[in-house]
Amino acid sequence: MIIDDEKIITKMLYKIYKDNWNIFVANDYETCMKILFDNDIAILVSDYSMPEIDGVSLLIEIKEKFPEIRRILMSADLQLDFVVNAINDAKIDKVVYKPIDKDSFEKLIEDQLDIFNKKKEDLITNNLLKKNLSIYDNHPHEDEILELMINITESSKINDFINKYVNVIEGIRSLCFLNMNLFFQSREKYIYNNVMKYISDLEVFANQFDQKLLTMYLNVIKAYFELYNLNLDKAMQNYKASLFMLQWLSVDFIDQSLVKYISDFPLLENYAIEENRQKIINEIQMDDKNIMKKILELVDININNLVNISQTLFSQIKTDKKAIEFIIIVKNELPIYERALNKSEKKLTLISGFVVALSNFLQEVVSGKGDIDTITHDNGVILFHKIKDIKYILLSANDDARFRLGLRQFAQESYHITSKIPKSEFVNEEENKILEELGNKLFKI
Repeated sequence: MIIDDEKIITKMLYKIYKDNWNIFVANDYETCMKILFDNDIAILVSDYSMPEIDGVSLLIEIKEKFPEIRRILMSADLQLDFVVNAINDAKIDKVVYKPIDKDSFEKLIEDQLDIFNKKKEDLITNNLLKKNLSIYDNHPHEDEILELMINITESSKINDFINKYVNVIEGIRSLCFLNMNLFFQSREKYIYNNVMKYISDLEVFANQFDQKLLTMYLNVIKAYFELYNLNLDKAMQNYKASLFMLQWLSVDFIDQSLVKYISDFPLLENYAIEENRQKIINEIQMDDKNIMKKILELVDININNLVNISQTLFSQIKTDKKAIEFIIIVKNELPIYERALNKSEKKLTLISGFVVALSNFLQEVVSGKGDIDTITHDNGVILFHKIKDIKYILLSANDDARFRLGLRQFAQESYHITSKIPKSEFVNEEENKILEELGNKLFKI
């Protein structure tokens, strides 16, 4: 939101930036306060010199009434004493001088939006975590689950392997359902993304060891969760997948409560027709508490009843500890770190597949939200994780849940290094050593 008593200024700024952000403008104190009380405002840009109230006094009031709002002062006064006093008295976040420079102002607002959104996410998460503290304390963290995944390959006896496998599934599932609880209270998009991230990890780990019952269970969870979020197409896709697996597998050894969740799923007849779609959405919204209950009940299904690892399958399980071929970090579309991990003959074909697939991937798929994305090609798999302008890429001969968790950990733990590397520069010797040690630890290279 922008407040300035000069209408020509607010009209100009609105015209320039209306396509960038959702902008409100005010030319007096009363209009400003009404907009603030009626809308969710992230940033307030206030002129200093106004007839009813000066900008510093206004921002002090805003600090008291709306402490979460980022506060920026506009002024033509370049005196240092004035700036210092304004920052100290109003605790403003930034000062911008007239005349406004279009590019620098745009960057300033984007930076302040990033800070606002991060603080908002942290506040929501912290408040919800406090409510769920008893649940959260009993949940493993990702690094603990990664360690379990690594140790599973060292099992020499089938019972030991099954116990470790179930512990990994329980660990990821607990994180998934913790985030579901948080999502049901906040409805925040980034928490929804966390839920889907953990379900994806579970799917990879289920498929990796040919656990069809577990895969069916995950399809049921996704069907109900997407139904709750009114994603009808995805809900029906996952429902049909679980129904197909139910008909294909022998019902006799399937947990009957899971069968009931599939049979109870609403059919959403003719949901693709617009008039039917709105009616179905209204019915789902009226029944959302019951759908939420079903989703949370799914966590009580015994994982042991969904895992079936035979001695034959156990004998066939062979994890190549050198399945990772390359780790690459890209910043501003240029590589800043490359590490080849395997001198396999597949290297050239893997890179060729990588170049083609990644090119298409960057153009069509990348959302830039920090989730793991996957490209599969003839010679292997490319795992891709993005934090802001930095892309972390892992090329592997096969998709492995360990690599997914490992890549996320690698990105998070190395970001403080990679984010500081200047544009078009490669990592230095010291940074390279730190990244290699981190890769050795997380991927057990």
